Amino acid sequence: MTFGMLDDEPAALVYLDISEDAAPGCGMVGGFCISQEWRGAGLSQQILGQAISVYRARGVEYLCARVAAGNARAQGFYRKFAFENRGEVQTERGAHYLMAKRIKVDTLEEEKGLFDT
Repeated sequence: MTFGMLDDEPAALVYLDISEDAAPGCGMVGGFCISQEWRGAGLSQQILGQAISVYRARGVEYLCARVAAGNARAQGFYRKFAFENRGEVQTERGAHYLMAKRIKVDTLEEEKGLFDT
């Protein structure tokens, strides 16, 4: 779990699930929230960039998140950063979509296009 701090105040909380059991081949974003006062400040792109760095160093090909089927806002957030819906999964909390983004790059051109929105 990581806390993002701005001006000595907590601004974000991110939980990365690095266990192989979470979703094989995926680096899971297990939780992600930004304080109300810091929303819209560009932190989400920075946080996703950090998650990509962590998982690339581990040799992971995809960054993934499970998003509640009824959470249109979160689904839109991940689609904004080019995550694709890879199907529905059932969890102890109900129906979720597995959202995935390929983070493994083979060329510099692929690297440059990771955050095109």
